[in-house]
Amino acid sequence: MDNLSQVTENILSQTEITLGNLNKSRNKIKRKVSEIKQKVIAHLDRLEADIHKDIDDKYENCSNTVSHKKENIQSRADSVFTWKNDMKLLKQHTSEIHLFQAVKLLDARNQKELEIREIQTETIPTLTYHSSESESDINKVLQDFGDGVNIFSGCFIPCNTLLLVPYYESRLYVCKLDGSKTKAILLDNGPEHIPLYDNNSAVVSVGENGIQIIDLTTLKPGRKIKVEGYCRGITSVQDKIWVNNRPNFLTILDINGKFLNTIQATFNPCDICANKNGDVYCTDFDSNKIYLVTSDGKEREIYNSPDLRNPSCGTVDERCDVYVAGYGSNSIDRLSNDGQKHDIVLTVDDQITRPTWVSYNYETRELLVVHKDDCATVNIYKT
Repeated sequence: MDNLSQVTENILSQTEITLGNLNKSRNKIKRKVSEIKQKVIAHLDRLEADIHKDIDDKYENCSNTVSHKKENIQSRADSVFTWKNDMKLLKQHTSEIHLFQAVKLLDARNQKELEIREIQTETIPTLTYHSSESESDINKVLQDFGDGVNIFSGCFIPCNTLLLVPYYESRLYVCKLDGSKTKAILLDNGPEHIPLYDNNSAVVSVGENGIQIIDLTTLKPGRKIKVEGYCRGITSVQDKIWVNNRPNFLTILDINGKFLNTIQATFNPCDICANKNGDVYCTDFDSNKIYLVTSDGKEREIYNSPDLRNPSCGTVDERCDVYVAGYGSNSIDRLSNDGQKHDIVLTVDDQITRPTWVSYNYETRELLVVHKDDCATVNIYKT
């Protein structure tokens, strides 16, 4: 009886687990459907914009052509009206023979009638709808990127290309700035954060498996750097890699994996980014603060405001200003390098919802923003 009771309890327990898994599957499928819908809507918006621009261009060309023809016709009509009046006056003061000779002479010396006949037979331009290249590519782009892909982070890489990190997948995605020409880079472990190391390499934190180097010339994973702990926030500056691999700690190493230094902080970094001087900015998601840490380990708080809530990620531009994603405030904030100046550059009015990631392109002065609504959305802004 005891055994039967135990079996019954196990069955009940397994049933509860099954019911929970069914609920999770239902929610996951519903999220995927919402994600697909958002992607279709985004592509349709771009398609609509392309078609509207094409229509406006064609309309302007057609309108200019028709207006020019109208002016020509009006000029000819004025000439014909003048001739008719002249003929009436001439008819009152001359004989039929002289009138006939005048008409012949007039007919031989001008081409007005021929021009009018030519205008009459010319084709009037019209507007006709033709499928745009964007429309024909829409299904291909969606198929290439894959159903249910939810982007978490990413960075700019050379040749107008993005390197993107999805949620809960052991892969990266490479695509052009418009989302086309998508390619997957398969990894052994799930990626976390990703910055550019140089034009040939990117470094990816892969949790307890350390750091994965990505060869940008071949778009394939290279070697791994073993780092103790759980690697998440990561950045690179002046040939050094900084990584948050333990709570309240930052580890500094080189591209070959040589350990250089460990810095203990008074806070737990959510994400880190560096300026060209070697200083590292850290977001503290829970305290709503931004810190600066120098290469020799000196730490100071540079920003703390109720306007910025749950700072999830930061990136630095060519002026050493810091762009911060406010996950809780639905904003992208810009701070001066010392934190003394602050402005909000993007808000919920710009459709910014729960931003998780920002990345800056020094060459094009563009800002990549990943934010979440029903699914992750990737936008690029000129700064």
